[in-house]
Amino acid sequence: MGIRMAVGPGARDVLGMVLREGLALAAAGVLLGAGASLPAARWLDRLVYGVSARDPLSYSLALLLLPSAALLGWSRPAWRAAGANPAEIIRDE
Repeated sequence: MGIRMAVGPGARDVLGMVLREGLALAAAGVLLGAGASLPAARWLDRLVYGVSARDPLSYSLALLLLPSAALLGWSRPAWRAAGANPAEIIRDE
């Protein structure tokens, strides 16, 4: 990260890069989880009471809340990476 910042991209570019990578991982996790939950719905019906395992509201909330939580989780490391001094990072490594 320090070498990359020293060569050219500014803090805004680094912030965008870290957030993009984090959201890509979150999107992959959400897609894999949604894909795995549909075949497992029959098993989930026995575990969940009062709500169908195929409830569209539950799926919608999960598809909205999980990427939001990932964005919140990645925001602090992204801000720290964007505000880092490249010379100190390279010297520490």
